[in-house]
Amino acid sequence: MKRFIFFSLLFTFIISFSAAQTTSGVFFGEEEQDSPTAVNGSAANSFFPAPPAKLVGTVPATDSNGLYRIQVGAFSIPKNAVDAFDKLIKAGLNPNFVENGEYINVVLAGIKAEDIAQIAQSLGNAGFPEVLVRAEN
Repeated sequence: MKRFIFFSLLFTFIISFSAAQTTSGVFFGEEEQDSPTAVNGSAANSFFPAPPAKLVGTVPATDSNGLYRIQVGAFSIPKNAVDAFDKLIKAGLNPNFVENGEYINVVLAGIKAEDIAQIAQSLGNAGFPEVLVRAEN
């Protein structure tokens, strides 16, 4: 008798759980993806900003008068360069392509020293953990 009650309750739970899944599409304890508190949601970066991109190379003082170039990547596969370019556009930046032998560099050119820290944060939020900084020629 106890076994019958156990299996009846188990069967009822499975049926109700299954019905709940088909109507809401959300498992127990999960949040909808478009919720601002969801980690993978579109608003996640406004709540949980990524660390700024690590700056490698010539990192100027903020009061420097020169212009700088930030290289985001050097790609041998053109599609990868285009993907990086598109991510930068979506981050509100103005990237350029520079052909360098067999590589395609994706760069941000003409950057003032005072803007580098803010751009590093935008690059970190866009998924670029490290970038190369050089003085413009």
